[in-house]
Order: sequence, then structure tokens, then C-alpha cells
Amino acid sequence: MKLKSKIYLLRTVHIIGALFLYFCVGILVYSGLTNTIPKMLPYSIGALFLEGIFVMRNNWDCPLHPLHRKLGDKKAFFGLFLPEKYTRKAMNFSIFLGISSFIFFLSIKLINYSAF
Repeated sequence: MKLKSKIYLLRTVHIIGALFLYFCVGILVYSGLTNTIPKMLPYSIGALFLEGIFVMRNNWDCPLHPLHRKLGDKKAFFGLFLPEKYTRKAMNFSIFLGISSFIFFLSIKLINYSAF
């Protein structure tokens, strides 16, 4: 496989993974807003928790960024959509979004639990 093909494959996998994680955040927020437990909820929580562990072990950066650098791809994920100076801020925003969705979900569940 050529290097350019490997880079495009990694970018595609990275985009699909990121969209899945944002979908998981949406599931948490939806579950909190509607006070329902969708079938995807445990998988969403598990995926976000696992991603959180990987991000923490990678110094609060995406665990796929070293693979991008190893292949010589300087754009990684957010570099595909944003100028270079905003890529770190976008990663920080994603971390904040994931953590705040957990806090929102748990606080709604606690409020609903204490109401009974």
C-alpha cells in the first residue's frame, strides 16, 4: 500500500471514529433531555470512557495523532477542517464536550432520581 493511500485510509478511519464519538455525545445528551435509556446508551458511555482513557494517556491529545505524524501527515484530524492555529483549541473543545455531556447526563439522572 502506498504512503498516500495509508494517509487517506487513516484520515477516513479517524473521521469515522470522530463522528461516532460525537454521535455518542449526542446519545448522552438526548438521553438526558428525554429521560430515556436508548439501547445505544451503554455502548456510548463505554466508547466515550475508553476514548477518555486513551486521550488522558496521550497527554490530552488524540491517540491517532502519533500515527498521523509517523506517516508524515501533518494535518491529522482537525487540520483537515481548520487552520493549524485552531486545531489544539478544537481538541480542547472536543474534550470539554465529552466531559460536559457526561456531567449533563448524570445531573439530569440525579435530578430525576431525587424527584421520586
